[in-house]
Amino acid sequence: MTTDAQTVVVAGAGIAGITAAFFAAQQGRRVILVEPASCAGGLLASDITKFGAFDRGTHVATFTGVDVLDDFLFGGVTEDDFNFFNPGVSGNYYRGRLSDISPFVDTRVLPEKLIAQAELELSDPAADAAPKNLEQLMVARFGPTIYKEIFSSVVQKFIGCNAATLTADTINLFDMNRILAFDATTSQRLKTQPRYNEALGYHGAHAGAQKLYPRIGGIGYWIEFIMKKLHDLGVTLLTGSSITRLHRQGDTVSAVEIDGEVCAVDQLIWSIAPALFAKLNASKINFPAPLFRKTALYDYSFERPLTTSCYYINNYDTSNLASRITLYSNLTSAYDYHNCTVEVLGGNDFDFAGGQAVVLQELRSSGLVEVDNPCLYQGSRPISNGFPVPDLDYTSATVACSAALEKTVSNVKFVGRAPGRFFMKDVLMHTYAVVDESRAGAV
Repeated sequence: MTTDAQTVVVAGAGIAGITAAFFAAQQGRRVILVEPASCAGGLLASDITKFGAFDRGTHVATFTGVDVLDDFLFGGVTEDDFNFFNPGVSGNYYRGRLSDISPFVDTRVLPEKLIAQAELELSDPAADAAPKNLEQLMVARFGPTIYKEIFSSVVQKFIGCNAATLTADTINLFDMNRILAFDATTSQRLKTQPRYNEALGYHGAHAGAQKLYPRIGGIGYWIEFIMKKLHDLGVTLLTGSSITRLHRQGDTVSAVEIDGEVCAVDQLIWSIAPALFAKLNASKINFPAPLFRKTALYDYSFERPLTTSCYYINNYDTSNLASRITLYSNLTSAYDYHNCTVEVLGGNDFDFAGGQAVVLQELRSSGLVEVDNPCLYQGSRPISNGFPVPDLDYTSATVACSAALEKTVSNVKFVGRAPGRFFMKDVLMHTYAVVDESRAGAV
């Protein structure tokens, strides 16, 4: 790297910031990656206990199908350190019934009369071709019966509000984009038609993108693996640090202060909340206050295996606190004990401390954990700024503010999660495109 190389500062060392830092450094630029937390990874980090690793958010790494990204994310991984699987086995729990054939809600637990009505509606596409919110999309895709009897309350459980107030693409969260209906043979035959393929899931694990999970250390081990590539390229990682001030020259950010130290920059890549940049920039653009679901992670270690081979279970049962259950011992066999993390989404009045015992009882009553299977460890972790609520008004205002903010600065690029970019693949592809565009503009 030459001494006159451009300096790029990347704010935030989640997967978007890490990706931006890598590709910027690969272009020969001097890169400083700034992360307020004590380690890189964001929701892809893991917390280590004497009973093994417990992940914070995303658990399984999935190949994107984009060669340049997959080479960065997975180039050099081996079966010595990672378990590879395709397909992945997942299940659901709904109305007191545990199913290990699919993560999608099983509509066949409804009363027979409602099942017959729902199947008729599935064969009769709704007229609304451009749904404006989640309720309209669900009614159009599944019919009014499935929406009324299942998803109206499931959405309330997960997101805490009426589906009519949420963006249509919220349907892709929590595997709410498909359902199980009919029998396995009928579903497979119907899925040859686009209308049914969009609405129906397979009755069993189905091959998709290649996935992997570290043998030890949780998903955070994968982040450590990636960070070694950044280190080899000379990226400077500053953890426990924050950008506290911006220096402007016209429409450019000429320097940033990192915990009081001034660093001249040629480009700033911002992967955390744009509203924080607007505040530092003394911008007149007023971002709306973000909406979050209070989020808790409950960790358990058991003496004997759990009763399913699934690596995760979606809990759609509205009488349960649990929303998603990750079963680590089905992802890796490195430990002698059998761990799981249960994610719970609640309102501001949610009793975080009291949830631990309730969730443990749910694991037993659902049949996932046998009543006489000793619990060796219990832990709990609150997630600050938990699950973001994709409210229509908030999303629309945020998109408008972000677009206006980008016009105020010429050498700042915004990456990371945003409306339309919730899943990791979308975030990664956008980030790579932004960094590649920046390189082209600098030539």
